[in-house]
Amino acid sequence: MRQLSCGRDSRTAGLTILILCSLMLLGISASAAVITIPDDYPTIQAGVDTAQVGDTVQIRAGTYLEQVTIEKRLCLRGMNADPLVAVIDGGGGGGSCLTLNNASDVRVENLVFQHDANGLMAYGATGAVIENCAFLNNTNWGLRMDEGSGMIVRECMATGNGQDGIKLHHVSNAQVTQCTATLNSQAGIKTEVGSSAVTIDHCLSSGNDGIGISLDFLQNGQVSDCTLQNNGLAGILLNGATGNTITQCDMTNNHFGLYATFHATGNTMHHNYIAGNHMGININGPGVQDLVFYANDILANDIQVYDNPDYQGVEYDQWDGGYPTGGNYWGDYTGEDHFSGVNQDEPGSDGFGDTPYPILGMTWDHYPLIGWVIDDEECSWGKLKAMFR
Repeated sequence: MRQLSCGRDSRTAGLTILILCSLMLLGISASAAVITIPDDYPTIQAGVDTAQVGDTVQIRAGTYLEQVTIEKRLCLRGMNADPLVAVIDGGGGGGSCLTLNNASDVRVENLVFQHDANGLMAYGATGAVIENCAFLNNTNWGLRMDEGSGMIVRECMATGNGQDGIKLHHVSNAQVTQCTATLNSQAGIKTEVGSSAVTIDHCLSSGNDGIGISLDFLQNGQVSDCTLQNNGLAGILLNGATGNTITQCDMTNNHFGLYATFHATGNTMHHNYIAGNHMGININGPGVQDLVFYANDILANDIQVYDNPDYQGVEYDQWDGGYPTGGNYWGDYTGEDHFSGVNQDEPGSDGFGDTPYPILGMTWDHYPLIGWVIDDEECSWGKLKAMFR
């Protein structure tokens, strides 16, 4: 007599085989393994080479003198997240501590990358997540991403690198969030030609020799809630950048707060604090136009706005958001507010100055704000939060 249980077992076994085959075809491991370095393998690269797609290579505390390459989907993780004590040291070998080579959905967590030409180089690393890592004292870039999309760099630190701390070249739909970039020789955070839809938010970029955040030819990106302080050239640079929005950023004690040059067009700046710079806003380059400024606090700069007379881009920009959105708060505005309305000729105050604020004698902020957009207490608290994230 045929046993019904065998029939059921056979069907179950067949279904299991079908599922396993499907997972294999999709490149998904049915049971991801965890490889521990140096328990299972003496080097990180040996563990990575042995790992299957979807596995995790975890690294115990220590300094590992090697250069690692990943070419498949896996997780590379330091076992001790606080403090960061798993260190990949390139030993000045002239390459990269870690290279991601056309690998999708790789995760890199809780690691320090130091003392090589580059800390981490990613080529075509679609969907990569780099979290809670530090890139220290590399001769070129701390972290550089090329030719990819969907990357997330979160809660990372880039300090003391010979060029840029974090650089994104020809990438799209990427996010850099809650990162700190300090004391780098060029920019703290930089996008380059071919990049689009990059979001940079809640970052601190301070004390870099060049620029806090450099938007080079970025299209349709956003910078928000960032603190840019004490950078040698500029807090934020717009170089050939188009269609970007900069909002709720603190640009203080830089040479230029905001620097727009070379065909930077169609960018909007609102609800920013631009103060204590040598020049608050520097517009200096051919083809800079259609910039929109409103609801910014611009004060205590040695020069509030500068525009190179050889280019005269400032007159093609918009210095208020119309009525009733209004313009900007200018620390040196001396007008009064007795009237209201589009033409400021109706009885009653409305928070806008009755006379326009002149921009270099070429154009106007038609609705200068009488009060700050961000009060002093709120602004100071925002600075502290950014500095101690």
